Amino acid sequence: MADGAVLFREKQPFHLGYTRIALAIPPAALVIITCRQMVWHHPWGNPPTSDGNLVFLSILLVLVYIRLLTVRIVTELRTDRLSVAMKGLSRRTRVAVADIRSAVSG
Repeated sequence: MADGAVLFREKQPFHLGYTRIALAIPPAALVIITCRQMVWHHPWGNPPTSDGNLVFLSILLVLVYIRLLTVRIVTELRTDRLSVAMKGLSRRTRVAVADIRSAVSG
């Protein structure tokens, strides 16, 4: 293999704890605003925002929230490098094994 053999690979969920609740506030608020305008006919804003824009933004924020909940941390150790990635959020970070001077477990 050109990349080196995989010695260790671990996937684990990214635990958000109470941050999950804070991240849910904007989509929930926008869904409530959208329902208020479309179902109960109480326009929001002056001039009122269009129903289509509110529905689009609500769906977009809910999808972003769901995507943030599905992020996974992937750690992979190969013979020549260590790589860590947050799958679904950013790209992979690679460090050559020769560059690692020490490791602390905690």
